[in-house]
Amino acid sequence: MWMVDAHCDTLTKTAATELWQAPKGSQSDLFRISRFVDLQFCAFFLDDTEWSEKEIVRENLRLVARALNVIAEHGDELKIVRSKEDLKKLAKNSCSLLFALEGAHLLGPDLWMLDIYFALGFRSLGLTWNHNNRAAAGCADITGTGLSAWGKELIAKAEALGIAIDLAHASETTFWQTMAVAKKPLLVSHACCAGLYQFPLFPRNLTDEQIVALAAQGGVMGITFVPDFLSKKAAGLDQVLCQIDHAVKVGGIEHVGIGSDFDGAEEMPVGLAAVESLAFLPQVLWQRGYDEKEIEALLGGNFLRILQEILP
Repeated sequence: MWMVDAHCDTLTKTAATELWQAPKGSQSDLFRISRFVDLQFCAFFLDDTEWSEKEIVRENLRLVARALNVIAEHGDELKIVRSKEDLKKLAKNSCSLLFALEGAHLLGPDLWMLDIYFALGFRSLGLTWNHNNRAAAGCADITGTGLSAWGKELIAKAEALGIAIDLAHASETTFWQTMAVAKKPLLVSHACCAGLYQFPLFPRNLTDEQIVALAAQGGVMGITFVPDFLSKKAAGLDQVLCQIDHAVKVGGIEHVGIGSDFDGAEEMPVGLAAVESLAFLPQVLWQRGYDEKEIEALLGGNFLRILQEILP
């Protein structure tokens, strides 16, 4: 059984000296990821309100260089996934990392920057973070805009290269417009179900209609553990399981996975406080009534399947 987590912010939220082994009580680090996850999507993110367009590209590349240096120091435990062939080499007691851009604002104004990121190993592209950028509208959008012409070019280029398109944080308009132009399965790496709860500040949980459409298109959504998107009250493990149940009921078992967002929030739910908590999910899902084949799909098989369709 493979464990695949479709989103964490560890490579950009953790200090350079702590990337491999962070202090006790932290949510995640590369050492623990290598022990508890077989394939970890690692997001690179910078808040577009804090940097100029030119500065944000430079700073993100600095973070990438820092991460690559740490990964190179631990080459026996960590590998970067770049291709279908790399997926076939997943191994226990080591971890494969898939680099992801969280927002097209990290490209700056130039489409050719995607070629640079591809060469550095990036294989997932989130079109937006919360805010609008030159590619598309984010989930905080109130204008009703969606994809730009530049954004449509970006999607076509990413798909041609073998980079997955991620619609987490996208506005609903962006979601539907991307669905109309995408030729390969889409990801929603870390979100929850609006049918159970919709966080009003950043309404990025998927409606049932979106979940059905994503499944019909062959995509997969990763259920996130971030309490803001689980419940307006204190969230725990049961709320995460309820979200999984709902997504499975609406979209089907083949189209649901997990996208924890460790290091992307101040606190995680009781029972899922840190990356080592993932080790308990198979047993918890079994007790929930899922069988072995279904658990394998939820915890890794579904994301591995669509990556085999998308990657070069």
